[in-house]
Amino acid sequence: EFQYELSMSYSNSHQQVARNERRAYVWTGELAPRTYSHPVFSCKIFVGGVPWDVTEDALLEAFGPYGRCKVEWPGNEARFARPGQNRGTANRGKVTGYVYIIFDHEHSVRQLLDHSSQEFGSAGEWYFRLKAKRNNTIENRQVQIIPWVVSDASYVEDPGNRLDAKKTVFVGALHGMITAHVLFSIMNELYGKVVFVGIDTDKYKYPIGSGRVTFFSHSSYFRAIECAFLEIKTSKFSKRVQIDPFLEESECMICHQALGPYFCRDRGCFRYHCGVCWVRRHPPGSLNATHRYLTRNTPRNNREPVQVVNLGNPATLDQISGARSMFMPLSWMLPLSL
Repeated sequence: EFQYELSMSYSNSHQQVARNERRAYVWTGELAPRTYSHPVFSCKIFVGGVPWDVTEDALLEAFGPYGRCKVEWPGNEARFARPGQNRGTANRGKVTGYVYIIFDHEHSVRQLLDHSSQEFGSAGEWYFRLKAKRNNTIENRQVQIIPWVVSDASYVEDPGNRLDAKKTVFVGALHGMITAHVLFSIMNELYGKVVFVGIDTDKYKYPIGSGRVTFFSHSSYFRAIECAFLEIKTSKFSKRVQIDPFLEESECMICHQALGPYFCRDRGCFRYHCGVCWVRRHPPGSLNATHRYLTRNTPRNNREPVQVVNLGNPATLDQISGARSMFMPLSWMLPLSL
């Protein structure tokens, strides 16, 4: 069983968390060592601390002995390469500091870890000595390897508990070393009883930095979303985690006649609105005018225009794109199921 030393600091007690203020809870501690009897790894691994001018050829040469693999560069300019292919500009290094290596088979990850070192009491990080050619010399660089055990993507303490989407929150900006069990323990300690945690993964079953947490009670659920952010601090990393409601409905909850892409996260509303109903319920100068909304992150050319009242002439409607909204988009709105 995981054991955690929790040192939590609050700006106020749970009962004093203001609805209109976003106070971040802070969890400070150490992640317990992870031990497994028969782990099944994702064939994708994170490699951190690589030289800024490392090439794909050098990476493939270093990791190739453990099995056929390819390189995934982070960001929108991800590129893949296979030994022997014409990679063109892919041979150039990128100033990222980290890459992903994707093997064809899971057993290649096992072999790589057998040739990597691990600190005593490690919570999941490994270290590999990377040999790379630089300036006609061979340079040895110790890089960090973060593998992922497939079973770490979900955790439920009591399978008999019912999963309720209305008590589920989205969590974003998760660190790659945060497993479902780790997140379960942190959220359970800070906000109240948790019944389920799921970490979202890509097609290689590697975490993508987001997940869902289902609480047992509405009080725990609202305590989490009113917090909005959670600071997780360990000796290995510090991470500011985003917390938002997990939503499924899209119909405007006021007029029921239009799609409501704008969700008001304030507990006084806490519902979807179409553009017209949003303005009517949140007119400038009213108490509701300070409410913030979340909106689906749809492609820009598919966004419906938002109707906003012109302050100079309330009878005039200006058409502005949702892409220019001052509010935070719901980039995590994916067709996920509990």
